[in-house]
Amino acid sequence: MMGRTLETAMGCLVVVLAAGCAGGAGDGASDDPVETTSEAIRGGDPVTNGGSAVYIHFETGGACSGALLNDTTVLTAAHCLDGVSNGGTNGVRVWLTRGGILDCISTPACSSYRPAYIHWDSHYSDYDRWHDYGVIVLASGVWRDVTVRDYAYIYAGSTEPVRSFDALGYGASSYEGTGSGVLRRASRYMNEYDDNQFIDKKVSSTYHLCDGDSGGPGMASIYDGSLTNRVLLGTFSGHHQGNKPFNDVCSREGDDEIWNRTGSRISSIEQWTGKDCVATTLYDSSSTGHTAYRCWNSCSGQSAPGAGWQQYGSNGVYLDVDTTECEFDAVPLYFTSLGGSQHWTTRGVTSVYSPTTDGFRVYINEPGITAAEASRRKWHVNWEGVYRDVRDSDLCSGRTSTTNTNWVQYGSNGIYVDVDTSACGFNYATYLTTLGGKSEHWTTKGASSVYERDNGFRVYVYRSGITVAEAKSRQWHINWQAVPWYLSTTCSGQGGTGWRQYGSNGLYMDVPTHCDASSSSAGPIVLTSLGGSANHWKTTGVTSIYSPTVDGFRVYVNYPGVTVADANSWGWTVNWKLPAQRQ
Repeated sequence: MMGRTLETAMGCLVVVLAAGCAGGAGDGASDDPVETTSEAIRGGDPVTNGGSAVYIHFETGGACSGALLNDTTVLTAAHCLDGVSNGGTNGVRVWLTRGGILDCISTPACSSYRPAYIHWDSHYSDYDRWHDYGVIVLASGVWRDVTVRDYAYIYAGSTEPVRSFDALGYGASSYEGTGSGVLRRASRYMNEYDDNQFIDKKVSSTYHLCDGDSGGPGMASIYDGSLTNRVLLGTFSGHHQGNKPFNDVCSREGDDEIWNRTGSRISSIEQWTGKDCVATTLYDSSSTGHTAYRCWNSCSGQSAPGAGWQQYGSNGVYLDVDTTECEFDAVPLYFTSLGGSQHWTTRGVTSVYSPTTDGFRVYINEPGITAAEASRRKWHVNWEGVYRDVRDSDLCSGRTSTTNTNWVQYGSNGIYVDVDTSACGFNYATYLTTLGGKSEHWTTKGASSVYERDNGFRVYVYRSGITVAEAKSRQWHINWQAVPWYLSTTCSGQGGTGWRQYGSNGLYMDVPTHCDASSSSAGPIVLTSLGGSANHWKTTGVTSIYSPTVDGFRVYVNYPGVTVADANSWGWTVNWKLPAQRQ
């Protein structure tokens, strides 16, 4: 992939690899003279955890740095994407640095390239360096094994000229024999340039950005009251060359290195990624508030099999689920399922208690259950936290009122509510639901049984003697998310290989998924609900996941006297989703 010169005053740092970008351990690298080598951030310090910084290798040739914005998107410099049509596709391999080691996140072994859509700012066609932004969006699936701490917050607002930041980049060569593409960091101080850019002044003559560092992030640390977040101030675009030759691949003393401010490109990033970048306020050490944007809307995980269960009376156990790794800046909607064995006749896993940014609690009801037995059966909770009121092309979410959900009485032991999802704009979607409230909802049935209707769905909740007044006094409400079937960026669907009889009161179904998703020792995270036209609101089991793999899973459904013919006549079907695995 050939680099292009943005203008006569600036060098493009994604030049041909043969120009010195693939030097080996014995290439005689030194800090002087700069012109003889192509080390990445020469003189910078190796980094053991680079935050969101990634190293990108393109199938068409060449390499750049970038920043991970969400499960499917990398932000980089537009000039890195030279040779690929705007809106076209390319094969990419992407690495993060974890524990000082380059960890490939584009495929399990990085043995092949993954197809990705390429987008950049239209102004780049005019060689306009102020718009040197581009994104790489996976054509299907998600990046493997990424956590929310691997994502970048996008910084917005004015940036003080004296602000210190870390320049992060991989380059495309070794540095003193430490290996190819070693992530390095240089501490810099920015100078104001204009509203769209800033420049940096090197604090040492031995710190230089080189070929392959293009698109790399400029990161600052800002405190949010509990954690220090790495926020993305800008991406590296190039440098003023002065009188140096155009074929030099590193900047040198006297050059000003150019950074494009990410905050000035929020609308473009939203358009490219199909995600709304949601603003949040972070604080620095002086308690000054700063605006940052997150372009991710969910985070998922899995409790350790058999661990953490506590006794609750003679027929119950509970688990406090820790979600602190997600660093949620607002309380999300939580969606759940139960893993392990012998759990298909239980109630409660989809009844969420005490949700916070750091976790939630679930109670499981089964006659005679003990914490020791739950541990022996390796029960664990699969979960996903989704921000409320997301309206993306691949995710829509919401919640009925916590104080005044429009429950309607249904006989002496049931209530129901109709949920309007017309604002999502999806023609066909997989719906997932959980029941929130203050008390007693862990002994109900029905919250995960969805009755689809025009512009939404209906949920019936079963509990002996339940009334609308009692449900409202206990603040029962429905958390929901909708995922469209037709997008390849999510792994979700409906149906399986058909119901099979399991004893006189049960059925089971094997559901194929064939997802490009990672998994832990307990298998991938699987979230489910049960669809149909009748009677499934009194079942248990559809949210109890058996034998999960990336290729499929099994569910058992319990209902007195049910037969395969009954399930088929009532249109029972399994709705499912495999969110990106967090480890």
